[in-house]
Amino acid sequence: MGNSNSQLDTSVSRQKLQYSLEHDLTFIKKITDDRYGEIKVMQIKDSKPKEMVALKTIMASSVRDCEEIFEQVTLRKSLDLPTVVRIKVMDKTEMDQYCSHYFKIYVLYEYYEKTLKTEIEKREGKGFPKVHFEEMEIYHMIDCVLSALILFFNNQIIHLDIRPHTIFYSDDGVFKLNDIQFMSGMNAYTQFLMGTPDYDNCFLAPELFDLLGHRILQPISKNYPKADVFSLGMTALEAATLRPVYHCYDFDEFVVKEAVIAEYLEDVKNRYSEKLYNLLKNMVRIDENLRFDYTMVYQSLSPRQEQINECPEEDKLREEKPKEKAPSKPIFEARNKEISSKVNKDLYQELNLLEEKIKEALMKSEDAQKNFLNPETQKMRTDLAKDEYFDFLAKREEVVRKSAQARESITMERKKKTVGMVDERELLDSNKLYEMYLEEYENLRNKEYS
Repeated sequence: MGNSNSQLDTSVSRQKLQYSLEHDLTFIKKITDDRYGEIKVMQIKDSKPKEMVALKTIMASSVRDCEEIFEQVTLRKSLDLPTVVRIKVMDKTEMDQYCSHYFKIYVLYEYYEKTLKTEIEKREGKGFPKVHFEEMEIYHMIDCVLSALILFFNNQIIHLDIRPHTIFYSDDGVFKLNDIQFMSGMNAYTQFLMGTPDYDNCFLAPELFDLLGHRILQPISKNYPKADVFSLGMTALEAATLRPVYHCYDFDEFVVKEAVIAEYLEDVKNRYSEKLYNLLKNMVRIDENLRFDYTMVYQSLSPRQEQINECPEEDKLREEKPKEKAPSKPIFEARNKEISSKVNKDLYQELNLLEEKIKEALMKSEDAQKNFLNPETQKMRTDLAKDEYFDFLAKREEVVRKSAQARESITMERKKKTVGMVDERELLDSNKLYEMYLEEYENLRNKEYS
């Protein structure tokens, strides 16, 4: 391989690295964790309070492999957010041993033992009265996880393993995610596929659960963010009800039981506000076309952001809140610029336009539904009916976008205290029409598959 020093750029010498590992860290234990992979749990000496870290060693057989892995680690180290498990130190070195030449990449992660799952188990009581989460705590959890998911999304990192077990919980009350597939090489889907299912830990989206039933090795979905939203919604359902959600899954037919989810949602409705109920209902919709995406969940949280920031045990996160919202900038920046340039009159016109679009979509829904029910067209599903149906789908997408835009506009104008001409009743009426529209859409879908 020639002169290795000319081929591989190491940040510190092997001797310096070894000194750091031996003198700055105290070995605690070696474990194989399904979220971290194989790691050594270490304690940073003289840290107060005692700070634990996870030392992960990755082997590479060539310079090229080493550089590629190190590049991936470097990307993840740049994900500096309170709701992401951070990389504290990263390094690489060359090794010569028994006539072999190889490379080691050392990665030092923050280490957390507590998770949302352990917090849920503690609140379940086990013979004692249950201690339910406060509503703002549930909003806080969703907010933390969403901010991490948006950051991953912006850096082309796929998670697809949102569940209480994979959501870490720090001592200062912050929920965190790590890049579980990069660290452990596994996720919930692959664990089930390999025949090591943990039914208590199933929070898969219906589209992934269906693929699992067909034993698809590599699930590919252009809507994987919506799959994460579903899993996050199911996680919030379990936290809100303190009841395991695996009852919502049929492991024989590989379908998600919508009726059972409705029972969980009813429990949420009876205990918490209708706003939280509506948010979770839209996060766990079986039809991914109707399910909320990152943008819609973000919009639902925005009006309550000030209350979320005041959630107990969140002082440290609140100080860093501007950083936390930074990853959403690429998604929302263009829209925010457009909205911020509007005046109150424009907002009023936007709401009127939204109502017209919803009414038009409802009319299309009724016409298309009549075509589907018409005996002459019911069997053959004529091109006309199909065209109207697809046109209806296009209208649906436009209504969703306009609805989110109008809501965000109102929120921003309220913050500026210049609402003026904008009547809140306009937005409420639009929301009611939007709910009516969703119901019509679901009816149409039922007719299509009947």
